[in-house]
Amino acid sequence: MNKKNNKFSTNIIMLPTMKKVIIGIVLSIMFLLMIVGLSGCSAENRDFTFVRVGEFYAVTGGAPDSEGHLKIPARHRGIDVIMINYSAFLGNEEIKSAFIPNTIESIHSWAFKDTINMRSIEFESNSRLRAIVSGGDVLNGTIGERDAGAFENSGIESMVLPRSLEWIGRQSFLGTKNLERVDFETNSLLDTIAFAAFANSSIEWIRFPASLRVIGMSAFSLSSNLSKIVQEQGSNLERIESNAFRNTTSLISFIIPTSVIELSTFVFYGWESHQTIYVEERSELLGLPGPNNSATIIWNAPVYL
Repeated sequence: MNKKNNKFSTNIIMLPTMKKVIIGIVLSIMFLLMIVGLSGCSAENRDFTFVRVGEFYAVTGGAPDSEGHLKIPARHRGIDVIMINYSAFLGNEEIKSAFIPNTIESIHSWAFKDTINMRSIEFESNSRLRAIVSGGDVLNGTIGERDAGAFENSGIESMVLPRSLEWIGRQSFLGTKNLERVDFETNSLLDTIAFAAFANSSIEWIRFPASLRVIGMSAFSLSSNLSKIVQEQGSNLERIESNAFRNTTSLISFIIPTSVIELSTFVFYGWESHQTIYVEERSELLGLPGPNNSATIIWNAPVYL
């Protein structure tokens, strides 16, 4: 009887001990899970640097993963990252592809300049990107025209730019020798393609959204592979500046819609006899045919052929 009582007493003593052990194990697991979660969050931003810009953050640098994919964080310390700053990834030859989160509103000068191995760039759906900006370091207040080329000399081959994009700044894709195709999401808000944005590039195909209003000076100058421009119906194009299509000798034709009210004399400088310029329903435009231009001009043509 005493033995039974002793055994029973021993069990009574052991139960609380087992509960403590189990609780300890559970707490340890929860702690480990919390650590893993926190380390995962920090790992996401571990290879990036940021600076505060007002209420938000700008990314100022970073490195791709082991496969060369650069995934820019959408948030840092729980706050939106809205900007890719001046020279953030300048000359980074490890980058092979890049992902831009939908929190980014602007990409600044030299952000991806000379990223010669970067072949593709993806914009997250519902992007808020408004501008590929020319100018200096936004953090130091040096925005201006002395710097440019957000993607200058990069290795990009093709891209679909987001609907929200309104401004492609000066020299944004200057000298991109692998670039072949540029398209825009449906109902694009694009307003301006600025000075030399695609100059001296290998671009072959581009779509001009109906919203496009300005094609800047030398925008496609010396891009001798450009052979196709798709112009959306209902064009709002108003101004085409000097040398915009200088020596684009692979481009078979270009259509000038009625909406154009300003056309520089040198827009089609260097065009040859195998090329045709169609002018829709107006003959008073200045600048045609222009000097050093032997292209065929067809006046009062239907704009969408």
